[in-house]
Amino acid sequence: MACTYHHQYTSIVLPLLLITLASMTGNKIVVEARHLLEVTLPELPKPELPSFPDLHTPSFPKLDFTFPELPKPELQVPEIPELPHLDISDLHDLLPKFTFPTIPTIPDIPKPSLSASHSTTTP
Repeated sequence: MACTYHHQYTSIVLPLLLITLASMTGNKIVVEARHLLEVTLPELPKPELPSFPDLHTPSFPKLDFTFPELPKPELQVPEIPELPHLDISDLHDLLPKFTFPTIPTIPDIPKPSLSASHSTTTP
């Protein structure tokens, strides 16, 4: 019986121990960060950049491009043959005759009726 209590305590104590150790190591990082914030750095003079000479851009002659005109292609529309005209009466004769399926009839089942001997009001 003592063994079961020991097992229950370890399942509670072990996570608490891990949380405690994790919080202790996290505190050290926060303290080190405070030390970094409190450190004062010496002021350094700002360096001056040397002045660059102005760049001379060469001047190029302006070129005139004239594009030749391309000939427009002539589009040829293909001739579509006319479809033969079908009469509806011809189409009706060509289709197969369709017969609808018959729905089976459900036989009438007699409904049971309650007799007076099954009444619940009489003793």
